[in-house]
Amino acid sequence: MLRKQIKYDFRALMRILLPLFGGVLALSLLGAGALRITTGMTAADSSIAGTVFTFVATFFVMIAAILVMSCTLITLLIAALRYYRDLTCDEGYLTFTLPVTPGSVLASKLITGFVSVLISLIVTLISLLLLLYIGTADLPELFTAIREGLSALFIQLASGWDGRCTLCFVLAVMTVLVCIVQTLLTVYTSITLGSKFTRKYRLLAAVAFYFMLNLILNILEIPAISLLYFQNYNVSDPLLVLTRLIGIQLIYMAVISVVCFLVTKRLLSKNLNLE
Repeated sequence: MLRKQIKYDFRALMRILLPLFGGVLALSLLGAGALRITTGMTAADSSIAGTVFTFVATFFVMIAAILVMSCTLITLLIAALRYYRDLTCDEGYLTFTLPVTPGSVLASKLITGFVSVLISLIVTLISLLLLLYIGTADLPELFTAIREGLSALFIQLASGWDGRCTLCFVLAVMTVLVCIVQTLLTVYTSITLGSKFTRKYRLLAAVAFYFMLNLILNILEIPAISLLYFQNYNVSDPLLVLTRLIGIQLIYMAVISVVCFLVTKRLLSKNLNLE
């Protein structure tokens, strides 16, 4: 049943996100093309038509840049709104009549939201490459510079790469992934709390709970990480210091994620104030 629920949730999200991702990529191409043309214009092109074209191209570039940088944030907001509509509004009655457990419902929302955020990060990266490489660089020279730069980087990394570097890299990747999970669960917990304790102004209450939770987590983070970090402290090895910090941060976010999941699951098992 979880697989079917994930399929339904993912399909519902993609109906909104696919046009968003396509629009981001299309605007990035338009912005890159406009930027490429304007950067190639000479002083002789400073006519009224050239000025108008430069203004329009700059507008496209600004819109594309804003949309690219906010793509992941928009994806998070859409995932949060889907959670809000499916579990706290009229659709919540249908959701809670299905033969699924609250944990299954929450897991489905978490998995689909996580995958959507990962896709948005990939789209953002591709869009930035389009804007930077196509829009501002000479492609043959660029590809040559990239190839030479990557070759030099790989040679340098290979000469000093060892098991500790691998551990640090793996921990860094895991920290990014767990950070996405924690962010989604914090948002879901805030929405659930706002719907649990208020009948009016649910979204406003959810926003208030979100900022309150983040404030509490930020306050707890400093002493928790400091307490773990300064045990067996060794400042003489920068790689060890970095690895230790990343590992402690990973553990902290994983614990917070588990707590948020259990709290939200518990709240969902009770009667919510559905609209």
